[in-house]
Amino acid sequence: MAAASADCFRTTSFRFAFRSPRAVLSLKGSAIRALVLVLAIVGLSANVQAAPPFGASGGSGPSTTSSYNLAGTGWVVDDGSFPAAFGFQEVAFDPTAGPWHKRLVGIDGGDFAASDTGVPALMIFGVSEWVTVGGTVPWTDWHEEIMQPGWRWLDDRAGSGEPSFHYASGVTVPGLTVAFTDPTLSEGGKIDITFDPIPPGTLLRFNKRLIYEGLDPLLPGDTFLGTLDIFEHPTVPEPTTLLLLITGLAAAWLARARG
Repeated sequence: MAAASADCFRTTSFRFAFRSPRAVLSLKGSAIRALVLVLAIVGLSANVQAAPPFGASGGSGPSTTSSYNLAGTGWVVDDGSFPAAFGFQEVAFDPTAGPWHKRLVGIDGGDFAASDTGVPALMIFGVSEWVTVGGTVPWTDWHEEIMQPGWRWLDDRAGSGEPSFHYASGVTVPGLTVAFTDPTLSEGGKIDITFDPIPPGTLLRFNKRLIYEGLDPLLPGDTFLGTLDIFEHPTVPEPTTLLLLITGLAAAWLARARG
């Protein structure tokens, strides 16, 4: 991956009790987010500044690196406002930029622990992302790749409903499909999300779960101590598809105007 060109570090310094994997899975996404919100309201604060907008793509250009501290059982990925507030990080598709490099670190900015059995450390962690579609071109895809082996994205749609991808209003984005790629011996798993075109300026919330299973899920007993590197980026319609989309939107606007 290309070297990072900018660092936007977030700081949080609180923790709450470890839960077993079964207990974490039983929590609905709304319950986890409500707990985080309550903690923020009761007086938590951080001396942070909202991160500026930046571009990302699946290309080989320079990447923007953002670091997020563990907050209890997971991470909040936003523009740096958390835990004082929740802010949406603006990300634009930029073919000259590389993927957004997201660093997930411990509560104090260092290493965190995980276990493939959930004892003595967690094996399942939540990731809640608050993103604004930037730029001038609509998005049709979102891709995330974990660099460390032994980790993958958890498909818990039948339980917690996650991964979930919805507007800030809570409405699920239309045309949503989710595909998972298993980890290998050299890197972690991937998630690829497609949806109907989402126009610039749209506020989005992504909620996902990471699970640590070690290098061999059939042989429990692996532990992890370190940080996670995740590379993610949006994609946009091909030029021909984009032209058809713009033409369709213009025709719909004219029809409404004439009506």
